[in-house]
Amino acid sequence: MKMTIKLFAMVREVVGFDEITIHVPDVDPTVADLRTNLLEQYPGLEALLPFSQVAINQEIVPDNQLLRSNDEIAILPPFSGG
Repeated sequence: MKMTIKLFAMVREVVGFDEITIHVPDVDPTVADLRTNLLEQYPGLEALLPFSQVAINQEIVPDNQLLRSNDEIAILPPFSGG
């Protein structure tokens, strides 16, 4: 299944794009599968991805969340503020 993912801040800088399309397993893919796939394609995310949150349809979700083909997916890296 093809998934389009929006990238923000440091994740966008590492990957070099603000949006990418990747393939995930067709049978019951989860956010954990998405993370694994992203790390395989973009090893530079190794330091960021474990600490980043994943939003599906504008809601932060856990790694066991199932993905659907029409989901809007965003990777939200850790942020700091003051």
